[in-house]
Parts: sequence; C-alpha cells; structure tokens
Amino acid sequence: MKKLIFLAGGALAALVAAEALLQALPVPDGIALAPPSPQWQTRRLEPGARTTMSFGWDLRHATHGTINASGFTAPFPYRDGAQVGAVIGDSYVEGLSTTENERLAPSIARSLGQPGTAIYNFGVSGASLPHYLGLARIVGQRYRLQWASLVIISHDFEEGFAPQAGMYHWSETPALIAYTPSKSYGLTEKIGRRSALYRYVRMNLKFSLQSLFSSGFADEGGASGCPRATLSAQDGRLIDDWLTALPGALRLSPDRIVLTFDSDRTAYQQMGRKPSPCKTRDGLALARLKDEAKARGFRVVDTAPVFAAAWARDHRPFDHAPLDRHWTGYGNKLVAQAISNALGPKR
Repeated sequence: MKKLIFLAGGALAALVAAEALLQALPVPDGIALAPPSPQWQTRRLEPGARTTMSFGWDLRHATHGTINASGFTAPFPYRDGAQVGAVIGDSYVEGLSTTENERLAPSIARSLGQPGTAIYNFGVSGASLPHYLGLARIVGQRYRLQWASLVIISHDFEEGFAPQAGMYHWSETPALIAYTPSKSYGLTEKIGRRSALYRYVRMNLKFSLQSLFSSGFADEGGASGCPRATLSAQDGRLIDDWLTALPGALRLSPDRIVLTFDSDRTAYQQMGRKPSPCKTRDGLALARLKDEAKARGFRVVDTAPVFAAAWARDHRPFDHAPLDRHWTGYGNKLVAQAISNALGPKR
C-alpha cells in the first residue's frame, strides 16, 4: 500500500512539474472558440485572446498573434461599414501557424500597396464552401466591400456535407446552406484548455482516445487502385447555385471576386509521397467550380503554376510538411502576389 501511495505521489509530482515547465514554453494557447453571441453567431475565436502556436514534440515554428474584438486573427478592430477588401477561408486564411505580419491578408495588403487595416481577414479553421457563402452573406451586409478573395482548398466541397457547431453546411433547401447552432463549452473543456500539459498532448503530440485504441497498422494509402469517382446531378447544382449566390452575398460583381485554389505541393517539394493520380469526388467538384467560375467572369487564381515556377526558381518549401501543411510566410507572399495580380485590370 505504501509503495502504491509512493508511486501515485511521484506520478502526481511529475505531472505538476511537467505542467509548470510547459506553461513557460510555447505550447499552443489562446485558440478557443468564442461562446455563442447574438452579435456574431457563427464560429469565431475568443475575442481579445493572445495566441501561441507550435508544432511537434519539440515545439517547432512557434508563432504568436492577436484575436481582435470580432474574433478573427487581426491586430486591429473591424469597423462596421468600413470600405475594405475581405479574405474568406479556413485555417489557411486564419493563419495561426505563421507570424502575424506574414499571414495572407497583410501579405495581400503589401502587394497592393495598402495599409494592413484595408483588408479584413475572415479565416475560420475547419470551414468549407457552404460556410464561406454563409460568411459572405454576413460580411457583405456588415461592410462595404471593395473586393473579396475566397481561398479554396482540397475537401472544401465534401466537408460541407458534415454539420459542425457554429458552421454552415450544404442544404437541399432554396437557401442552399443551413446553419448548425454554436454550443457552449462545459466545465471539463474549460479546465482542459487551461492546462498546458493537456494542450501539448492533444495538439503537439496529436494524442487522442482514437489514436490510443487504433492498431497503428492502417494503410494510409487506402485500397489499391482508383475507385471511380463521379459528380451527381445534385453535386453539380450545388456548385452552380453556390456561384450564382456568391456575388449577391458579397454585393460585388464577379470580376471583383477572386477564387483562389490551392494545389498539391508535394510534387515540387518531394516530401516522400507522390500526389495521388486518383480522381476524387471532391477533386472533380473543385475542378468544375474552377472552370465554371472562369466562364462566369470571376477572377481565378490557381496556385499550381505559381508554386511550380517558384520551386523551379528558388527550391524553397511553401510549408512545414509533414508537421504542418499550411502555407509559410513565403507561401503566403506568393499567393498574395497572385491575388493582387488577379485584382488588377483584365488584359
């Protein structure tokens, strides 16, 4: 019994020491969702928080930032009715894994020769195409937009079918999208967020109950061969209706809207895996979205030729793969310049 008490006391002391040490290190912090609010019902981060992000067991690529009063990653307040450009997207736009002045929105501002406050960032981690449209409707009403750019990444079509709290998802109603209400954090979640040890285990070590009980022998490559992927008539209607609704939501003509499509960067960076030759439903959907957007007069940026040219010239990585596949400050700079070019007069 004494040995058991001794072991339990030693384990507790080790946990306390680990917590104290990690509190002093750049463990991810300040990345909590704001509680539901009548002023802004969709998902956003806790206003006024100071954020820290790092990756891997050794806390690499540590960055810090500010969440403004509107709940977005910007070091300045957003003013209702402001005449601004808007950047809408998911975590690529949110930019927690890059330093504050290297994120996409301020990089676009520099490319355009404008102050950082002239561009508002509406990046929401985990967002997808239907949520971008929902945000566009809110942003278009609240601000006087001069232009907008939406960053579209892989899985943005298919992820839109899975409802998430505080997010919009696809709907077969005339509204095209439907909203899943936000939820408040419970006491256990709030306590967990305060623990640096908990955040380190979950975010840096990527540990969860699912990983604990998984065998570890899953084939990441999936089944051999390429299953045949097709778009249904309903998929096509969702894409077409999304493009039809977007200009009205933003209160902009299509030629003042830039759709920016991310590409697979492993082909250039040789990160140990080759891009899959398989055509997926999501890939087909985004290809159709890109082609249809061009036909309707939207400005379109395809990052594939942008990254290919930069890699041939500089051989400089665009992300921190395999730890983090979000764009680095260098990647943001390349994409920002492409968006800036797209916003110029058409040739």
